[in-house]
Amino acid sequence: MMTTSSDREAHKLGSDDDPIRQGLFACQSMSELLRRAKLDGRPGPFQSIADAAKLAGEGKKEEAKSCLRGVLSLPKLETRVQLWIWSGLRELGEQPDPKSAWEILGVVFEVPMQGAYDTLAAYQDGTARYLNYWELYT
Repeated sequence: MMTTSSDREAHKLGSDDDPIRQGLFACQSMSELLRRAKLDGRPGPFQSIADAAKLAGEGKKEEAKSCLRGVLSLPKLETRVQLWIWSGLRELGEQPDPKSAWEILGVVFEVPMQGAYDTLAAYQDGTARYLNYWELYT
């Protein structure tokens, strides 16, 4: 299959469509998140998201919600995983309580750089991610 320059541009690191950059916002749907996950069947947050997505696909929304809520009770859960879980719960029609709905769990700061972005993301759990694409395009 031949790729065009627009195909390459759509997946350029640091662009609007860069999946690594999009992951910093942690707002993907369950199916979108799972398309990029490499699962091996072992228990963990992403396997639970996969299990919930399967249950939801079978029409078992309440079981799917329960599966996702179980992940939220895990100790030391990474903030981005919490955000993905809540994206899944919202997808299934559940809303957080009003206080939690407005709680800020992370901040993403971006600086446009020649068709890409340098991006810094900081989360409530103390983790941070920095994507520097300036070096790639200078």
